[in-house]
Amino acid sequence: YVGWLHSCLGNPLPLPFASPMPSLPHSGASQIAPSIGQTVPSVGGSENFRGSAVARDPSVSSEAPKKKKAKPPPVPSASLAELLQFATPVEKCLLVIAALAALGTGAAMPLMLLAFGDAFDQLGLSATLPGARNTGSSVTKMLLTFIYIGAALLVGRALSYTIGEYTCQAQVARYKRAFLKAVLRQDVAWYESARPEELSARIADGMAKVEKGLGGSVFVLFEGVGYGVGGLVVGLIYQPAVAGITLATVPLLILPASALMYVLQNGSKMVSRAYATAGGYATEALFAMRTVVALELEGHFAAKYEEALRAVRWVEVRNATVVGTTTGLALSAYLVMMVAGILYGSFTLSNEMEESAFEYVVDGIRYCAYDGDNTPAGATPNTSCAPLVPFEMNCNWAELIGTAASTPLDATPLGGGESSAQLGGPNLTLLEGMGFESVGAFNAYVVASSPPGYDNDGYHPCRMAAKLVLIAILAMMMAGEGFSLSGPPAQLLVVAKQAAADVLSIISRVPAIDSFSEAGQTPEAVAGEIEVRDVVFAYPTA
Repeated sequence: YVGWLHSCLGNPLPLPFASPMPSLPHSGASQIAPSIGQTVPSVGGSENFRGSAVARDPSVSSEAPKKKKAKPPPVPSASLAELLQFATPVEKCLLVIAALAALGTGAAMPLMLLAFGDAFDQLGLSATLPGARNTGSSVTKMLLTFIYIGAALLVGRALSYTIGEYTCQAQVARYKRAFLKAVLRQDVAWYESARPEELSARIADGMAKVEKGLGGSVFVLFEGVGYGVGGLVVGLIYQPAVAGITLATVPLLILPASALMYVLQNGSKMVSRAYATAGGYATEALFAMRTVVALELEGHFAAKYEEALRAVRWVEVRNATVVGTTTGLALSAYLVMMVAGILYGSFTLSNEMEESAFEYVVDGIRYCAYDGDNTPAGATPNTSCAPLVPFEMNCNWAELIGTAASTPLDATPLGGGESSAQLGGPNLTLLEGMGFESVGAFNAYVVASSPPGYDNDGYHPCRMAAKLVLIAILAMMMAGEGFSLSGPPAQLLVVAKQAAADVLSIISRVPAIDSFSEAGQTPEAVAGEIEVRDVVFAYPTA
């Protein structure tokens, strides 16, 4: 029609998308020149003109280009300085003290392993040499270590939590006062766009999040960091080799934990999309119920709905399987870490004990032992211990004898009967039964008698002592536990910073018409009458 109207008006400029329309005959089939010059017969072959057919250029796509989904804008977040802008200098100093106290509290937890190391030795004494017991001074030292560390934990945690709650409440009160003042100072335009009916809920929700991010519980973040770093330091100092072996198994924990986090974060989204698809089919069928029934499409929509629900079932089953598998792997990773450290430590200790072993003979007295476990069982002036075997001193036995030096000899397999007589009579201590009056003399003897190839200053304890292996393994496990404690409080801090950004956007807004401003001239007194004429007031909506 446009081309035909153009030709009737006598416009000499041809249109690029249409040809001039020919004159229509009084009878016969109507013919229309389409935009690309092709002739299309009238619909149904009728003699009357009923419409035109428009041919499309095949090179031009009729589909609109698909728009990429725009990423949602990032949630605004305040900086740490902005979050703490209502804290006074004194309160900021208190916050630093609280953070240091929390770090110290976390770092003190792995120190408990040092006291447990002595406990491990005590437990191993009676198992290795029946009847042996630790000296009273060692037990007292262990108990005092527990008491000191426990008192430090109590003071540090109480200090960090108390300071955190005190400064939190003071800052939240200032936040609320500043928010109320900011709301009252705004101009009318702001109220029309800010939805004032939502302000109370907005400030309540925002302040609740800010309070959680500033409270005493957030200092668990520093406590967890101190706990993790302290565990790493203790493990690497006491037995770096075992600590390194334990750290090598960390990927067994990280990989399933990462898969678990991915499923937990994306599984619900996939389920929601599948349910949305099924709900869309149901909604379409319900809104067009008459059409569905008339066309007998009930089975079609039911099949689509069931297919969508099968997708939901598949997603749920897959998520449950992945969650169960990854949780089991994550929990077993701790056992794998412990097994790897213990296997490495035990084989290394066994090799070191063989490397440091020598036959124990003092002043012509040969000490004998049971075959198989090398437990001292007597002494003889003869060159043969038959039916027993010669006792071999090693770094582990030297440490045990020095620790249990005051144990009565008769309480051990080494004392009693002819053996006590050979060693000097009854009422001897274990150290005296081994031929020495003092621990220093005993240490000097074993150092002088140690095999030439064994390089260990002091001879005992062994470089790979059993208690050091256990301390290193437990310290690495504590490090992992400590760093995991930092996650929840860190999330609280992030949420608090986001909530503070929303609240501070209102507090920091300065309106064009500021009723709280003291700038400008202020008359000392106003007298007479004031009349306002021809004043037109208008304001833009913020």
